[in-house]
This record gives sequence, C-alpha cells and structure tokens, in this order.
Amino acid sequence: MALHWINNRGNYRQSVANRVEKIQNHTNVTWRHVPTTDNPEDIGSRGGSVVDSDMLWKGPIWLANAQEWPPDIVTQPSSESQAELKVQQELFAGAVEVKDDPHLIL
Repeated sequence: MALHWINNRGNYRQSVANRVEKIQNHTNVTWRHVPTTDNPEDIGSRGGSVVDSDMLWKGPIWLANAQEWPPDIVTQPSSESQAELKVQQELFAGAVEVKDDPHLIL
C-alpha cells in the first residue's frame, strides 16, 4: 500500500499526503518492494530468532548486487489505498435575481 502511494502521486488525505511528500523529497532513493521472506524487519514478527541473524544485520544476500534484486512489482490500487484519497466534492450554486420595488414597501 505504501509503495503504491509513493509511486502513484495521487491526491491523498492530509496525513498520508504529508508522509508521502516527505518520502518523495528523497529523490536519490529508489523505492522497491522486499518480499516478506527476505525482509529482515519481518523476522521477529514471524517468530524467527533475531539472535545471530545475518539477515537482520546485513540484509538479504541479493541486496549487495542490483542484478540479483527481485523484479519490480506493479502496484495496484486497493480498497485500503483508495480510502486515503482526498474526497472530491462538487458544489452547485444557483442564484435568483429579486428586484424589490421600494414603492411597495412605502
């Protein structure tokens, strides 16, 4: 979802828009998807041992060689990512000209 927001450049609600803008300001960074099996941050949440974990300290083996990186994924909008889009509302205003006759008031 976050990768979709970063790459999509949509018009999002304030909190998401602020975070995405800060991330997009880092123009020298390439944002990529890391599969959960290769994501060091997911080791503990999957019940794995973080003690003496090479992947935790060095990252996945392929990280050092760009030719071995997993292929880019094509992100698709999801109901969760679409929920953060800024709500667009249209306003229709109509006016009727009314001429008061001051003689009727007197």
